[in-house]
Amino acid sequence: MDLFAAGFNAWNQLRFGDELVDSDPEDVSAFSKVLTDHVVERPRAGLHYTLVRGHTGYHVAGTGFVTESVNLDHIGTTFVAGNGLTLSTMTLENSAGTQSDDPEALSQFGLVKYTSHEDFKVGKRPTTLPCESQVRQVAVYEAGFAVLFQDGTVATLGDARYQECLARDITQESAANNLGLVPDLMSLGDPVKHITASGYVLAALTESGSVYVWGRNSGGTKRQGSSVFEELSGIPNYWEVGGGLDVQDFALGESHAIALTTDGGVYVIGANRNGQLGLGQGRGHDEREWSQVELELPASHHVVGVAAGPRSSFIITAQK
Repeated sequence: MDLFAAGFNAWNQLRFGDELVDSDPEDVSAFSKVLTDHVVERPRAGLHYTLVRGHTGYHVAGTGFVTESVNLDHIGTTFVAGNGLTLSTMTLENSAGTQSDDPEALSQFGLVKYTSHEDFKVGKRPTTLPCESQVRQVAVYEAGFAVLFQDGTVATLGDARYQECLARDITQESAANNLGLVPDLMSLGDPVKHITASGYVLAALTESGSVYVWGRNSGGTKRQGSSVFEELSGIPNYWEVGGGLDVQDFALGESHAIALTTDGGVYVIGANRNGQLGLGQGRGHDEREWSQVELELPASHHVVGVAAGPRSSFIITAQK
């Protein structure tokens, strides 16, 4: 399995082959293979690294990253929003503090919430959030979280001042700081299989291959270049990719997006100030329409997943 990346690289967190040694580390404008087995011998006070979770494990690279000092399971089960709100997954056995003789109960997962990341670090008692279905995925945005359950439903949690990101009505019974299901996604008749978020924008990918986007614009997003998220609302709206292609994987950046279609094509759209679209153009060449990425892969390999940082994009490949 190989990892390709493009975009923001100010801390050299993306380590490439020799052909990119002389390039500007802040502007990687074409997708290139990342050296994921690189380990820095002396970690620095401020760690800057990139972590992408693929189908068979984690891909990591960056200045100050030392494999032995990072618990990857911990990274995958604790989530911190931009406002400090923290969620952590745990078995119901642990969240309740009691043992259970039910083997199915031990296989289920619950969520606990901390008001701040500091509360999590000092071990302050959290709030347990009941979940009727097993948690499948958590997506983090600036003011909260979206949670995908095993049954294909999506719930949101966050700040009432950003109700568009919650995509649901805020009432006394369905408070912003508690998990609440997104009704418009439930009414699709098409279960959600993947969620992604960045900034104040969220998206859901359904089993049939459709993408739905909601949220709000922010000043920070606009400063990074032209944004494609200009007509957002608190209602998840269908976003057509590549003229109506079915999508198998999808990711949001701060002001761009990347999609993997079911026919194996990779498409990008949005701001490109840091080369995050990977199309090879210079910085500032934004894309208002979906454009296909030309990635030269051996015939024996194919793309199996995509991911995005705020100003970077990733493509994960594997042997067929």
